This record gives sequence, structure tokens and C-alpha cells, in this order.
Amino acid sequence: MDRTDGIGFLCHLAFLTSLLSRRASYVILTAAEAGYDVEFRRVAYDYDAAIEAVERYRHPGGRYIVHHLRGLAIPPWEHDA
Repeated sequence: MDRTDGIGFLCHLAFLTSLLSRRASYVILTAAEAGYDVEFRRVAYDYDAAIEAVERYRHPGGRYIVHHLRGLAIPPWEHDA
């Protein structure tokens, strides 16, 4: 997902970042004539509320989503660790 607002460019990098840090993250890219500025942000993420919403609305991929939100998914590069 991305969005422009006339001043900068907002880009969602991946859900993976929240799995590793247990915080939501995003990047703001601001362009100017002199170049670009990239600002990384991390914010608190209410995993319990997200799980509750997925279950309440009976999301078709709910089991998969909740599995990830609970931190039970292990990235492939950590399987051999």
C-alpha cells in the first residue's frame, strides 16, 4: 500500500517488520530538490485487539492471520537457527 499527499510518500514495507519487533512500522519518504529523506517509524500495535477483530468478523483467513499475530510463525531463515 502506498499513498502520496503532495508533500511526501508513505509506503507500507511489510507485515514482517511487526512480526520481528512486535511493533507496527512504516517509512516516510520525503522528496525535495536536494534529494530524499527517509524516516523510519515504529509504533505500538495492539495485537490483542487485532486478534479480537479478526475473530469477531470471522475473517476467511482468520486462523492464518491470528497465527502470525500471536508470533507463532517462524520466518524461514530462522528454521535452521
